[in-house]
Amino acid sequence: MFAAAFSIQLLPLTLDVLFLHRGTAAGASSGLTTGLVVAFCFTSLFASLTAAMAGSAIEPILLGLLDLVDSCKAWVPLHATAWGLIPNVLVFALVSRLGKRDRSRQR
Repeated sequence: MFAAAFSIQLLPLTLDVLFLHRGTAAGASSGLTTGLVVAFCFTSLFASLTAAMAGSAIEPILLGLLDLVDSCKAWVPLHATAWGLIPNVLVFALVSRLGKRDRSRQR
């Protein structure tokens, strides 16, 4: 299931390349990075990472983030795929809209 959660993050980029042609490289990389990080935070791997980082300087940050993730999961029970896809699409669209498109690469 982890592979699906991470590979589905390529869906917005694929749809834009095939059909929409409105995205930018900066939007694609920003959206993909955001989606992957959020999807990772909503998997059980993040809880394991937080436990492994016990005693480190960033442990309070990780525990706070883990509490936020747990409350979001309780509020809206979605798979990590969806939790990553939502900010992926939003960041991809926003950065692409605000950024400049390279006109030399358009067909």
